Amino acid sequence: MNKLIRTQLFLLALAPILCLCRLPARQNLILEPRPRSYGSNLTPDSVNTSRKPSSTIGPWSDSWTGRPTWSPDGSKVAVCLKGREGTGLLDIEKSSYLANNIGRSQVWSPDSRLIACEFDSPDCVADNVGIFDSATCRWLMPVRKLEFALCTSWSADCKKLAIGGRDQLHIMDLKTHTTRTIGPKNGLGFFWEAKWSPNSELLACICRGDISIFDSNLPSKSPRIIETEHCTPLPGVLDWSKNGEYLIYSSTGRITVVRAKDLQEKYRIDTIESAPASFQLSPDGTKLAYLDAGVLNIRSFPQDLLERQIAAPCGLQASFRWSPNGKYLLLSSSEKSAVYLAESGRALGFTALNKLGSDWLPTSEGLVLSGGNVRILPLPQYAGVSKQSSLWNLETPNWACVPNPRDISECFKLLDATLSASAKAKIRDSEKKEDLYEFGGGSIITDGCIAEHWCKWGTGYIERECRKFGIYDGNDVLAYVIKEYRLHLKQQNK
Repeated sequence: MNKLIRTQLFLLALAPILCLCRLPARQNLILEPRPRSYGSNLTPDSVNTSRKPSSTIGPWSDSWTGRPTWSPDGSKVAVCLKGREGTGLLDIEKSSYLANNIGRSQVWSPDSRLIACEFDSPDCVADNVGIFDSATCRWLMPVRKLEFALCTSWSADCKKLAIGGRDQLHIMDLKTHTTRTIGPKNGLGFFWEAKWSPNSELLACICRGDISIFDSNLPSKSPRIIETEHCTPLPGVLDWSKNGEYLIYSSTGRITVVRAKDLQEKYRIDTIESAPASFQLSPDGTKLAYLDAGVLNIRSFPQDLLERQIAAPCGLQASFRWSPNGKYLLLSSSEKSAVYLAESGRALGFTALNKLGSDWLPTSEGLVLSGGNVRILPLPQYAGVSKQSSLWNLETPNWACVPNPRDISECFKLLDATLSASAKAKIRDSEKKEDLYEFGGGSIITDGCIAEHWCKWGTGYIERECRKFGIYDGNDVLAYVIKEYRLHLKQQNK
């Protein structure tokens, strides 16, 4: 009897241990959310995994609007849904909605689990930034309010998040749940771009035209500074090589490659335009592509040998993207998008459907065309004989409709041909200095008469000429053209 009692007591003591052994192992423990209250503006208004989309995975454009943001592995997408407020999270594989109202400007972590999202603060004078866990549909740690959240960058190990804004750079550590705040060296300035090194230890940022490199393992150490000449505050002008050995950045008239260990210049690429719209490394890191004066240049990296040139659209609205598999290149203007084979430069075709922009599907098998509705357009070789195949023009696109004036006299000819008589009269008769020199400051003459044409031009040759006079900023170049054109009109009127 005593033996039976002892056996029963032993089993009772062992039961909790057996239960624990049956529990599944927890993955990514540092990413498990801590229960916190972030306020109503950082709480999803509904989470429902039982709802199905209004259509099957195929005609996605029936229920999507805006610009979708795909997870790197292509299993989930953040997208605006018709009939719903805010941005929803959709599981592509399970064909189910995971959450609504997860914020805007979503940036996925490399492992396709976490999403950094922005929210307007109640006073509408700042941004709140939260982190949403798509696996648990819960919120992780938030950051304090930011004035103008301008850039967001995940580290490769998904343990750190950098968010740049006005006068502040926040580095969030998800392992320790702490946030380090850094200000610019002179007290004021915008952090326009931030990029983590592949080993997640160094963070390169653009602020006030210079590049600062922070060591995340040494918080008290001062950053290393690369002083640049008019480094462009635009996305796509700063990146690391895939092995972290080099840092690449774009500044006035050149793209520069420096060694990460000592910041010594390895080589530079001189450009016609004052600063290329952007450059991108291919997914495997062996090619460097950049736009310059209406030409997409592809060079080997880091050997720096020119391999191919492809005719491209000019102007501020021109862009390009490598496909995720590195086999194709997407070139876009405000009017059309074209797909090329990266190795040969041969055009596969173009379409004129894009309104707000175009991007690649994660599988590289088609394009996502944004606008009032979202349209998924397979590449010509995948479209077959479906209706979507008729949406492709299989010829090489003609970008020649976009002007590329070579000098100031060609600018005058283009303006004479495009401006109305009343617009020319306003410019000729204007005596206010601010109307001739200020761009984007509310000037009816600059904004209404010339800027809409100027933004469609390829202005690289004009910018190169203006550098000889000490004029580097793009707005100052436009002001110079307007001033000279006013004198040109006055001479014609004599």
